[in-house]
Amino acid sequence: MFKTSELFGELASETRLTILLMLEDKPRRLKDLATKLGLTAQEVHRNISRLLDASLIAKNSDGEFELTEYGLLIVKQIPYFRFLSNNKQLFIKHTLNYLPEKFVQRIGALTDARVYHSLPVVLEKIKMLESSAKKSLKLLIGQVWYEEGVILADKIKSNVEVTILLREGIVFPKEIIESDMIKRIEELTTKDNFNTRMVERSGAALYINEEEAAVIFPEKNGEFDMSHILISNNKIFYEWCLDLFNHYWQSSKPYMPDKIKIV
Repeated sequence: MFKTSELFGELASETRLTILLMLEDKPRRLKDLATKLGLTAQEVHRNISRLLDASLIAKNSDGEFELTEYGLLIVKQIPYFRFLSNNKQLFIKHTLNYLPEKFVQRIGALTDARVYHSLPVVLEKIKMLESSAKKSLKLLIGQVWYEEGVILADKIKSNVEVTILLREGIVFPKEIIESDMIKRIEELTTKDNFNTRMVERSGAALYINEEEAAVIFPEKNGEFDMSHILISNNKIFYEWCLDLFNHYWQSSKPYMPDKIKIV
């Protein structure tokens, strides 16, 4: 029986992995593969033989190599490992443990995101995403900060559909509570284009306008340090973020002021 460890052994070769990804695009002949890879036909043939033995590829009636159905299913999982590999430093401090399992299984959807680090850059990227919203803005907020409140108030007044989720226990800085921002937001709660609800906890902070989405993952204690952000307008990335937001919205509760922390 072909063991899981043996499968990972086949995928551990950069050459074999590249061949599989090339065959996902279209069937190819050995000579074409050798040319694209810059390797000798003998070297490619050796790797092709291993992939054939592993039932990941087969030779079709035209003499071309193509993915088997099994091979195609394996290749579809490669983005999952690529995302984790590309972001291994991120997950030294941060975690996916608070996400629903079905979204962890789809984490490869985030592979092609642009990743930014450091608090000033992250806040600037959030401001840009929120400010560019023309029709809708969906937020599962990681941290509360004054400038974001200004943007949201302006968007609500401009009839942008603003939908906000807050985590129970989210921290509101005392200076924001004592400022005019809360009053400005409260005056807009009667508008039909503004909705705020709460969730018990969340496995990500989300920022979604009509064209672009962004996600931030929590630290292992469940809090958000805003030290990184992943952003993309890629369709698969966008769908992952929107699906996660809708998942939390469906289980959300009415906004409860006594569930926030003032520090």
